[in-house]
Amino acid sequence: MYRVDVKGNTVALSEQLISYGGNTLSIELIEAIHVIRSDTYFYGGWVNGTRVIEVRGDGQSIQIDCSRAFPNRNSLDGLFESVFEPIWAVVGHRLIRKLLDKLANNQEVRIGDIRIVRHGVWIDGSWRFLWWKANPQIGTLE
Repeated sequence: MYRVDVKGNTVALSEQLISYGGNTLSIELIEAIHVIRSDTYFYGGWVNGTRVIEVRGDGQSIQIDCSRAFPNRNSLDGLFESVFEPIWAVVGHRLIRKLLDKLANNQEVRIGDIRIVRHGVWIDGSWRFLWWKANPQIGTLE
């Protein structure tokens, strides 16, 4: 089991479960990972870093807030990476497989305001941002 301390609470991660702040979620139920990563500058100086990871599934969510005011930027990024990378290592391959399977079955996938379909990537449903060449054939995953 992997463990890391975030603001006095422990993120615990195994191949089966993730828990943080009294909430537990089965890895198999995770449908999305939402990341907020932004920086605040004041008069040209970096003063705040927002680093939040939210895992969602089965009507539940666990929000892990790594943000700090006036931190050392490298230590903030290090904390964020020490939480995000193990989560992605356990869940990422399954989320990518689901995305590719949906595309192979001619279903759309939405990521924020971006809509991904077999023939391209669209922003806000109207502007073609990127297109696939020659209408590629995507087979089902095995």
